[in-house]
This record gives sequence, C-alpha cells and structure tokens, in this order.
Amino acid sequence: TLVLHNEASGNAAKTTPLVDEGTTTYSFDHVRLYNGAGLGFVPADVGLGSMDVSIGALVGDATETLTVSAGVRLSVPELSGVSASVLAGGELIMPTDLVVDGGTLSVAGTLSGVQNLTVTDSGTLTVTGNLAAVQHLRAGRGASVDLKVSGGTAGASGQYDLSTLVIDGRDVVSPYTRNAMATLEDGVNVTASELAVTAGWLYVNGITHLNATTLLSVSSDGSIIGSSRSHTTDNQGPDSARFTASTSYYSRVCCYTNYYYYHYAAGSHGGAAIKHAQQTGSEVEGTPYGSTFEPVTVGAGTYERKGGAALRVTADTLVLSGSIEVDGEGGATYGGGAGGSVWIVTRLLQGASGGRISAQGGDASTQYRPGGGGGRVALYCSTTTHAETWSGFSGLPTISVNGGDIHTSTATGRRGGSGTAYVDCGAATRTLVLHNEASGNAAKTTPL
Repeated sequence: TLVLHNEASGNAAKTTPLVDEGTTTYSFDHVRLYNGAGLGFVPADVGLGSMDVSIGALVGDATETLTVSAGVRLSVPELSGVSASVLAGGELIMPTDLVVDGGTLSVAGTLSGVQNLTVTDSGTLTVTGNLAAVQHLRAGRGASVDLKVSGGTAGASGQYDLSTLVIDGRDVVSPYTRNAMATLEDGVNVTASELAVTAGWLYVNGITHLNATTLLSVSSDGSIIGSSRSHTTDNQGPDSARFTASTSYYSRVCCYTNYYYYHYAAGSHGGAAIKHAQQTGSEVEGTPYGSTFEPVTVGAGTYERKGGAALRVTADTLVLSGSIEVDGEGGATYGGGAGGSVWIVTRLLQGASGGRISAQGGDASTQYRPGGGGGRVALYCSTTTHAETWSGFSGLPTISVNGGDIHTSTATGRRGGSGTAYVDCGAATRTLVLHNEASGNAAKTTPL
C-alpha cells in the first residue's frame, strides 16, 4: 500500500514522482491519494526508457491527479476520486468499462483496453492522443468532452471511429435539463453507427464532418452549435470578404466620417456584406464565396467578430427535432460576422416540429454598423417524413440563411445579403431559397 497525503490547506501541491533508481516495475495492491497529492512515474528521471506500473486499487478524494509520463505503461482497474493525465508516449491500461465521474481525464498518449467510456457528474475528457479501442463514448450529466484534431481512435489523427457517440445530460431530478457538451476541434471527423445529441450541445469548430452510418439524432433538447466558431481569432477569412483597411483610422476621432472605419465593416459568405465603409459615406462591398450545392466553407469574420463554422453531415437517417446552428457573431459596437455552412446528405429525414437549421449573418445592434452576410445550407434527402413545413414545402425543417440585421437608424442598405438555401428533398426538388427577416431594412443583393 502506498499513501500520499497533504494537509487540507486548499493550496495546490506539486506532483510526487517515484524515483527509485533501477526500478523498472512497480506493483501496488493499494494506492491512496489525499488532499491534492499527485502521483507520477517518470522513467527519464532515473535514467530509464520505460517503466511498468500496476495498481490494484486506486482511491482519492477528488482533488488528486495520477500522471502517466512517456515510457510508462500503467494499469489500474478504475479512477475512483482521482483525475488522470496521460502524457505523450505514456499508456494507461484500464478495463473495458471506464466511468470518469467528476474528475478529469486528459489523454495525450494512449488509453488502452477501454471500449465503453462514460464521462458524467461534471467530469472532463480531453483527447489529443489515441483512444485506441474505444467504441462507445457518452457525455452524461454535467460532462465536457473535447476531441482534438491531434487525437483519434486507432492512432488516426483527427478521425474518431466509434460505434456510438451520445450526449445526454439529463439530470436525475430534472429529466429535461440539458447540461452535457462535447466539442470538436477544427478538422475533426467523427464516424459512428449512431450519433445522438439527446440533451446538451455538440460544439463544432472550423470545418468538421459527422458521418452516421445508421442514425444521427438531435432531439428537441439537443443542439449542434458552430455559431461564432469559424476561426480561433476574429477578422479571418478571404481578404475580399472581410475588413482589410488600416485600423489606424481609429485614432483620427475628429475625422472618422471621412475614413473607412473598422466599426463599419462586416463579413461576407453566401450573402454579401459591407467590407468597410465610412460612417455615412461611401462603402466597399465584400465578395461572396463558397458553393451553393456542396458548401464546406466557414463564414468570414470582421473586426472583433467571427463567422459561423462549416459542418458536413452524412447519415442514413437524420432525426432533427432540435437545432443545427452556424450563425455569424453579432452584437454591439462592430458589424456582424457571416453565417457558416451546413451540408446534409441523408436517405431518410425525420423530426418533430421545431427542428431547424440556421446559418444567419450576425446582427449589428449599434448605429451605422452593418450586418453580416448570410451563410450556406444544402439539404439532400431521398425521403422525408419531417413534421415541419418551410417555405411552402412540407417535410422540411426551418432553414434560416438571412443576412444580419441592423440598428433602426443605420444608413439604408447596410443589412447583410441573404445566404443560399439549396434543397433537394421531398417535394422541394432542386429548390433555391433566399430569405431575409422581415425587418424592413434593405439588404445587399446575393450573387451566385
């Protein structure tokens, strides 16, 4: 039995590495960690290239971390009240079923043996390494799961091949509370037989792909969110679609009506928006870009704003009762970012009334600021039984690609242009729809 124990002072402590020279194998029946004590194994510290560690029972009080460094193969039956950090080159070996219950599991190395991985009760999982044999991944109550492009399954960077991915944060006391989330980094692709966003949020960044070989389900308490997630920083995208004039004009407060000013700029994408403008004078319009039929481009940002992400969905059956949102960033002070892209191909489309897809340009709520351009949506299905009606067609979820709205006193024509919604599904065969909200403000023309 090994025990590490700190005083209950509330202050974080350093990790304690075991540094027994020449020891290549550690075997413990019991390890107990208390009051923030951290345990680590670092072969390099004792001149070794590798080390095998076996722990029969590991117990903590939810304040400790077990660190698995490069060259270490560590096996343990469960993480009871202990967080774990598997560094690059390290391997954590655990049984088929693993529950991360309230702690943190960070995998930069390899997680072996685990096929069914559940994160719950405010637990956190971050993957930059190899999930190896994981087939079933579930984010439960209060959980946060972060899948990075450097990680994956079976050693494939950015590719997560699973049997099921479920986000279900329903609370035991309040069954309809959604409080679980998973996040996909730019470039991540997830393939699974079943993908379910039952109660919570799936956040998508940059360009991502969800491939459900059997079923993708987004319930009325679930959402896939790529709004304001086009890039990691603002004002990114094609130069022709975002603000590129000098920001030095900001210091010329006395004369700002005569200069192109970054407050009066918005991002374009499917719809055009003002690239930059004077307060009440001349304007330079941004250039739309991307595909009407197979959209995979993110929305352009603008000064202090991001556009919407780009999500590709392929599914045998798509049940959309909740929302898919890739809107541009809006708000006060600056113009809006452009809406992103959603490209869906499914055999069978189903869902309850209220299901929706949104790739709207960001609104601008301050005077003179322009709205962002609308994004792009393309929806293809062989058959639909969806309960919603949109644009006069039954069997389709609501689709929003409107340009960002503007302050009521803003100069006319500064609303973002509508994006494009192309639908070939059910009665809506080869149908193109452009649509802005009925705000009464003039919008930019949308060129194809």
